[in-house]
Amino acid sequence: MGWMQPRHLVGSGIYITTRFFDNMETILLHRFAEKLELHGFAKRTIEGYCGFARMFLAWLSENEHISGLGDCRAEHITAYQTYLQFGRAESGAPLSRGGLANHLYALKVFLRIMADEGKAAGECAARIVAPKLRKGVPRNVPDKEKMKQIIEAAIPKTKLGIRDRAILELLYATGIRSEELRTLCLDDWDGSANTLFVTGKGSKHRVVPVGAWVVPYLHEYLIKSRPNLVRTSSRFMFVSKTGAQIARANLAWLIRKYAAKAGVEHVCVHTFRHACATHLVENGADIRYVQELLGHASLNTTQVYTRVTIDSLKQAHRQFHPRERESHEHGIM
Repeated sequence: MGWMQPRHLVGSGIYITTRFFDNMETILLHRFAEKLELHGFAKRTIEGYCGFARMFLAWLSENEHISGLGDCRAEHITAYQTYLQFGRAESGAPLSRGGLANHLYALKVFLRIMADEGKAAGECAARIVAPKLRKGVPRNVPDKEKMKQIIEAAIPKTKLGIRDRAILELLYATGIRSEELRTLCLDDWDGSANTLFVTGKGSKHRVVPVGAWVVPYLHEYLIKSRPNLVRTSSRFMFVSKTGAQIARANLAWLIRKYAAKAGVEHVCVHTFRHACATHLVENGADIRYVQELLGHASLNTTQVYTRVTIDSLKQAHRQFHPRERESHEHGIM
């Protein structure tokens, strides 16, 4: 479903990939990227959406022999959805329901913008129906003891160890996303109030409290470690060993490293976000507080963490309630 193609710069450092379309189709992709950027979409999201739009345009040209988006009709959209649903990626695997939903949502946004620009029929976007997704409970969320083991695997004795311990403590304390941590600037830290000014999805801002136990690790990093890492002036709070903004892959790697050191499997940066929210709810935090902390636009998104608590409650009920234990002893299911 994907292939390597030439890349072109759009807007503020945003790349889109184009196949060998005529100039009009290339202009449409550039215009789409510019509109998304104006609406505050993240750079990575814009690149992904433009990639999905490019794949759709390629399919129109190769399968429906349509050279211009203006000739696309509702029946072509239906055919493309069928193609995605039963097609295969380069790996040979079918698209997951989540992958299909993301692809179709991006296409819907693309066609709506193109319709507003007068470049596509309005009926096209209306024809797209994304599959319904079940909101699953986050899996493989480490318990409090395992999170402690992962975090304490980063020993704050070297300049990188001090940095890594500050990162792990901050991720677990605040539940901020990978991109939110990577783009934190020095000015985002308010040491007098122990808060962070976080820029989230869609360039939405929120103020996040930082636990008192994290502050000493953060101070040690900013005072002792960071000055020895930065070689030229940098506004970013967390930097690599060369002084550059810490990369997404670098952050993911160090999380895996400390998880492996602690003997905990299936851990990624987002695991810290799930663990933060889950453990807050398990300890009685109001779900609306967790919503504000995580920066969720809808309470429905945060509600998934209450299900984790209910599962824990069911397990405790089965384990400790005398009638439950009695029924298991007598073989009653």
